[in-house]
Amino acid sequence: MVQTRSQAERAALVPGFVKLWLIVASAVVVWDASFVLLRPKSFPGGEYAHFFPAYDTYIQVDQRYHSMTDSFVVTQSLMNLVETVIGLVGVYMASSRPVTAAMMTFLALSMTLGKTLIYILDDYVGGFHFTKHNDTFTFVTLYVIPNGLWILVPALCLIALAKRIIHAVMGHAKYE
Repeated sequence: MVQTRSQAERAALVPGFVKLWLIVASAVVVWDASFVLLRPKSFPGGEYAHFFPAYDTYIQVDQRYHSMTDSFVVTQSLMNLVETVIGLVGVYMASSRPVTAAMMTFLALSMTLGKTLIYILDDYVGGFHFTKHNDTFTFVTLYVIPNGLWILVPALCLIALAKRIIHAVMGHAKYE
């Protein structure tokens, strides 16, 4: 016998806090990618600088954002936009196609986590070429903590989502 699930039950496969994170993160990601892709017009004094006041400081902390010769930050920004689209489509589909939505949000969160780890590891392997000029306080507060959030929150979201997906696959949950 096939049971019809309420939209609320079906939407619960993707936790509310995961959807919230993906929505909030998408705004930050679009803003960040816009800064990178609009450079040098987004730099201080540029015609779009007024949209990016926080970057006046950040380009001094992480000089990769200021470098016009480093292609990695541009590539990372383009991938950010791809993961944002995938995540938002997953959020949109959460109530109508919960299993597909769960897989899409899982993919987007995995991309965020992996890409952030690669970004930080690339800095580490490169001898902190873009960040070694910072004092410890600046490095920790303006580089480690913000980037750490882009590791910690997606990891927590992935754990919560994985538990629900596993339960759904094993038939222990109300998800179809």
